[in-house]
Amino acid sequence: VKFYVEDSAEEYRFFLGYASTLLRTVQCGRTNASRVAHSFEAKCVPQEEVGAITVEDLHYEARWLLWITQRCCFTTASLVATMYYVHRLVGEGKLVFHASSWKTIWVNMMVLADKFWEDNFV
Repeated sequence: VKFYVEDSAEEYRFFLGYASTLLRTVQCGRTNASRVAHSFEAKCVPQEEVGAITVEDLHYEARWLLWITQRCCFTTASLVATMYYVHRLVGEGKLVFHASSWKTIWVNMMVLADKFWEDNFV
């Protein structure tokens, strides 16, 4: 299943839930310097990243996720796999999602998931 614009309301509801789940992971990455594993990383995390996600932020990020997914023709399998990868890596402490870096990391994970699950080479 790919995401298209035919039923944008249903797609938007899906991505609102997806963004909410993903941003809860980003919220976990919003740490103060004492919880960040590496001192270099602690210096690079802006202090304004510590805080709560607003409803406006959630809607903005959901629209962005939907837009990127549609433009790149990512599939549902890739979305689910990426969410699994993110939760597993964050849970194991191998990845810290920050507000300044989560989009770049997410796009890279989507490309890898799409390549692994959907690549139909000839």
